[in-house]
Amino acid sequence: MSPKPILSQVDELLSTLKDLMPTIYQKETLESIIGLFLDGQGNAVPHHCQTKSESAISRFLNHYNWSTRSLIRTIRSFILNLVLSERRKGRKPILQVIIEGFFKTAKHQFSLHRFGQKTLLGVYRWLILSFLSYMLAYLSYLHNGNFDNLDWYDSAQKALVLLLPHILLLSLIRRLKLLNLWFYEHGLELCLVRCKM
Repeated sequence: MSPKPILSQVDELLSTLKDLMPTIYQKETLESIIGLFLDGQGNAVPHHCQTKSESAISRFLNHYNWSTRSLIRTIRSFILNLVLSERRKGRKPILQVIIEGFFKTAKHQFSLHRFGQKTLLGVYRWLILSFLSYMLAYLSYLHNGNFDNLDWYDSAQKALVLLLPHILLLSLIRRLKLLNLWFYEHGLELCLVRCKM
């Protein structure tokens, strides 16, 4: 039996993480924060989010009652299962984590240094979600199979497109709405129509 492709495993992980959230609103906020990290180019601060308000993100990180431990356990279990499934017969997997490299990448690409939360819980959750975004970008890089050069920005963008296309689309729609006046001045009209399928 061949192992499942990485992307389907990552989809299952995201689905499981969303199921840990007690309300649909918190599920949407989780997706928005992950999208913010993946699209943020190292400048992911809550007021840059195009799909949720800064106060909604703050409440999600600092006040809402969802299990941070369950989120950590789910991510940890996913990573261990992934590593063990890739292990070759007769060899035990060696986990070399270059901590300095992770923190440098997480700081500059996944906004680890931009937490700005007012509670210890908020800072802790920001750290976990920053790590999750780092991991999603890396798994997207593995999925794409181009092992020549790891470009974190490119991998994060591809992860956003592959894993959360609706968050990217909502962000683009909001940005396009800002151009309504420009469209009107040039004799154009922006019209979005929902098609039932």
